[in-house]
Amino acid sequence: MRRVLVLFVFIFIMAIQSFFAESVLFVYKGDMKSNLWNLSHELGQIYFSKAFPTVNVEDMEISEESTGDFMRQIGDYDLVFITDPSLERYLDNLPEPSLSKIWVCNGEKYRGYFIKDYEATFLLGVAAGLYTGGQKKIAVLIDSIDNEMYFRMVNALLLGMREAGYNDDVEVLKVCNKDFDELFLKLKDCTAVVNLSTNSKLVKKLEEWKIDNFGFYIDQSINGKFHNLVDVVLNWGAVYSRIYMNEVRGIKMSNNCYGFEDKALLFSPFNFRIDRKIFNILDYFKKKLISNEYRIFKEELLDTNNQKIQIDFSQDRQIFKMNKFLKGVVIE
Repeated sequence: MRRVLVLFVFIFIMAIQSFFAESVLFVYKGDMKSNLWNLSHELGQIYFSKAFPTVNVEDMEISEESTGDFMRQIGDYDLVFITDPSLERYLDNLPEPSLSKIWVCNGEKYRGYFIKDYEATFLLGVAAGLYTGGQKKIAVLIDSIDNEMYFRMVNALLLGMREAGYNDDVEVLKVCNKDFDELFLKLKDCTAVVNLSTNSKLVKKLEEWKIDNFGFYIDQSINGKFHNLVDVVLNWGAVYSRIYMNEVRGIKMSNNCYGFEDKALLFSPFNFRIDRKIFNILDYFKKKLISNEYRIFKEELLDTNNQKIQIDFSQDRQIFKMNKFLKGVVIE
């Protein structure tokens, strides 16, 4: 009798859960395999489903003929991803309550919040930092050290790692075709690798080296086999969800997203809502990266062999409380 009662309660809870669960809609255009946007749509849907198994995730193909159906149905969802920027023109006549829940995946929330490369790189840093638990070594692969934009992206990455509690050194390795073997020796001791290089030969080499042994790996190469930076910009669900659950809700998730996994913890669908708080994390980050109070000054310290790089965080000591967060080795 007790087992029957337990089974009845379980079925009742599951029924209520499905009734109140959040609903997310991914909107795409045309053949899934026709372009990069739709491929990213598919990946985003998969990872969002993994991140929130209790959330109803659906997709819809939109065309000139089906625009009316989309307009009528949008109110039934808590969050809507438009995964092809050319679909933005369909949104101009929507009322404001509907617009507030739409994310256009060119990196911009329609008439609202947005993600650019720096923010996406910041999320990579958060993800890598969370994966290592703040204890083990992270390597960052780059193509250049001369470009100011590159420095800002690396800075954003490091900010993300620091936000995730990562306190160890970061090896920043410049990628050169002729020294892949030396690069591999340096990567052997790393738990996490974040690849900001677009070197196609490197991607092939990393596959040969069975990079799964590195634990956590993200690739930004468009032709890369693994998660690329474009996907992180477009399909922010899994990484954002992790930040949201940790920073806003103060609890962790137990499912595996983007290659990293937390040890704890079961959470109830009743204490999760998709709402605007999720975007406050980006506002917080922007203030750190862009405002005068948190400016990051670049300083290149080269030894006699022109091999060492260091970014000076002295202006941000209140945040980092350290001077040697970055140790870089340039492989020429």
